Amino acid sequence: TVAALSYILDSPEEGERGKEWRVGSEVVRSAVEGFRTCASIAAHHQLGEVFDNIVISLCKFTTLLDSHEGQGALCAVLGSNKKMQLCVQTLFGLAHLHGNILREGWKNILDCIYKLFRARLLPEVMVQADDFLHPEGKVSLLPEEIQLTRNDSSILSSLAWLLSAGDASGPRPLSSREAELREEALKCVQECHLELFLSESKFLEERSLQELVKALVYAVQASGPSFEEDTAVLSLELLLTLCIHNKDRLGLVWPELSRLVSGLILTSSHHRLLERSVVGLIRLAVRLMGRGAVDRQQLMASLQTLHTLPPPTDTFTTSLRRQLTNGIAELIRTHACQLQSPADWLTVFSLLEYAGGMLPQLKPPATVGVETPDLGEVGVAAGDEKEGECEVFGRQVWVAEELAVLVQQPIASGLSNFNVVVEESLPVHDPESFFVCCETLAFLVRSECLVSQSNFCMCVHCLRSFAEVSSSPAANHFDQFHSLPLPSRTARPTPPGHAPHDQPSRDKSAWSYAATSLQLLDLMDSLYTRVLVVFGVGENGCHGDYFDRLWHEAWCPLLQGMARMCCDVRRSIRQAAITYLQRALLSHDLHYLSANHWEACFLEVFFPMLGRLLEGIPSCDMASLEEIRMRASNLLCKVFLQRLPCLAQLPEFTALWLGVLDFMEKLMYLEYSDFLCEAVPESLKNLLLVMSTQQVFVVPSAADGHTSFSDAEDSAALQLWALTWRRIERFLPDFMQKLFPTALQPSPLSPPSTHQHSPPISNNPPHSHSPPLGSSPSNCSAVTEAPNPSGIFPVTIHPPLPSLAQPTQLQEMGEATQLQMGEATPLAQPT
Repeated sequence: TVAALSYILDSPEEGERGKEWRVGSEVVRSAVEGFRTCASIAAHHQLGEVFDNIVISLCKFTTLLDSHEGQGALCAVLGSNKKMQLCVQTLFGLAHLHGNILREGWKNILDCIYKLFRARLLPEVMVQADDFLHPEGKVSLLPEEIQLTRNDSSILSSLAWLLSAGDASGPRPLSSREAELREEALKCVQECHLELFLSESKFLEERSLQELVKALVYAVQASGPSFEEDTAVLSLELLLTLCIHNKDRLGLVWPELSRLVSGLILTSSHHRLLERSVVGLIRLAVRLMGRGAVDRQQLMASLQTLHTLPPPTDTFTTSLRRQLTNGIAELIRTHACQLQSPADWLTVFSLLEYAGGMLPQLKPPATVGVETPDLGEVGVAAGDEKEGECEVFGRQVWVAEELAVLVQQPIASGLSNFNVVVEESLPVHDPESFFVCCETLAFLVRSECLVSQSNFCMCVHCLRSFAEVSSSPAANHFDQFHSLPLPSRTARPTPPGHAPHDQPSRDKSAWSYAATSLQLLDLMDSLYTRVLVVFGVGENGCHGDYFDRLWHEAWCPLLQGMARMCCDVRRSIRQAAITYLQRALLSHDLHYLSANHWEACFLEVFFPMLGRLLEGIPSCDMASLEEIRMRASNLLCKVFLQRLPCLAQLPEFTALWLGVLDFMEKLMYLEYSDFLCEAVPESLKNLLLVMSTQQVFVVPSAADGHTSFSDAEDSAALQLWALTWRRIERFLPDFMQKLFPTALQPSPLSPPSTHQHSPPISNNPPHSHSPPLGSSPSNCSAVTEAPNPSGIFPVTIHPPLPSLAQPTQLQEMGEATQLQMGEATPLAQPT
């Protein structure tokens, strides 16, 4: 029967043999109706192969699969051939009615759809896709629009077109007859209601849905001479839309879908296909997050392939980075409340940092010390797929592990304990993407319910990373010589549950690095004031181990971030940062800290900051540089005096005090520092008088019955007095004698060779991490060696000291330090 019906439709028209042939003849209509009847019988009896053959035959009679030169040829044929229109409508009508039984026939139906796409005959809803940059949130999948119509179809206008434009400016405009045929073809396709294939796909049986997905995946992965990027992009968008409409049973096709999209992001060399893959993956995450269709952990793990995107070095990669930035921003604004586990926040913050300009390179880590998210079906084990696929998705596995190393490990170790800089060398970044990332981070920080213990460390790390980018010399240069235009993307509608002020700011003043730096400082201060609330100090008590965690995970990184901004090249940023830092250090919240914590504050915040200020700031005038140095030294002295009773209990107080004096000496002898030469002695005078009043050291005098310094009692306080006297005499001769006129002067030390001042303090300690408990404390003191042949004590910033759990060890270390200092060779007094 099917063969007979096929013979009727395949026969040439009678008009071609010289006889009259009516297009709407009963013969053709009966043949088409016979195909419908046979298809209904096959569908009723579940004869899948028969139904597929009927569909394949109808695809042949539509002549859509025949080669047509140009889109105009197909429009002309379809618009003028009523038999072809009848077959097209019958084909898609059968697919709508009996799609459940379709198997292999889906591929032929999709081939017909691709032909209609190339002819620009598909409904508008099928050739539009979500976009994160377009003002309307949608972008057309069609190639660039070419003028297809014209008002004048005269011979003279056609001749003018040939002479002026020709083939160089595109195809010839359509004549009135061609435009009429195109309208007929569009009308025929509209009556087929092709958009229902997507919206009504949720009624398909599971096996038919899987076959449709396989056909779309095959079209995306096509290669060789037959590959067309526009067709692959359309297939990918149809596949993503199909999955969103079937989100309740997405588990059936998620492994295939995630493997396809991740593979395209990792390996595709076609720009448009790569961009749509990135947008599609984030689009899936936005639509499916929290709906239970796919495990959230697998969904977040699939997003980690976005870390392999290239840096923004040209127009395409910049656009790609902006798509990533705006997509992640939309994901955070709509689903931040549903991100609960540290693994979810790890993915979000690492993507935010990567989009904003950090983490330039990802390398397979040697070891991974933290638990990484399970990739589920995204990663392919060796031997499960082809060799190439195993290599690709093995790469995706180490991406997840590398993120854990790059984000979690620096948080656990406090980055570098002796450096307030997060990253010395910064990659190329896109300014617009950076500003959008900063706004998204501000949204997270200001939403108090979103910052918790599970993501606090990552939030602080992201803040410090963006502060580093905003403080780079390139940022200052950009603010001086560029004005960034506002993004073309307008504000989206307010998501449910969010206030209108949650939307990104579009004020021109916000799109500058200076304004962003001030905003980041304010966010650091906001987090700093909420530390006790976020970590629930009132609920967990006030035991020492818990405050150790607060110091290492919250207070210390935030203070280091503020200290880093104090070294900014812009004066306004430095002044704001030192104000924030002073308010934070003098806050009442820090009364929970122990002596060891305050010692770590000097070693990890003050000393690295002063070290960078002593080195100088590029492109900074000497007056403003001297101003920030003075404010930093005054803050150092103020905090030292405020916490002196606590610090004096440290066994290593002598080493810490000598480190402070060493910085005072460096500040005294800086070039072009007249104000510091006057301010440092005054600050030093206050320090010594308070220390004497609180009896931190003993000032021996003749009134006590001593005739010389050697007659005084040999105590730790007296030894500290002697060390202080000799150390200050190195750079301020007779200062101690004038301040304490009745004090007994320690015995003079043997003269040195030629050096007058100690070498600069090293900001790079021999060990970057705290020594383990029970290890040798040889590196835990600032001064533990005898002076060199020049009579100079080598002074270095030492690592954080062991905890108070080893009091005996610390006491012995302090005694050894004092003994070494007492037996040291004499120091020289400067001329």
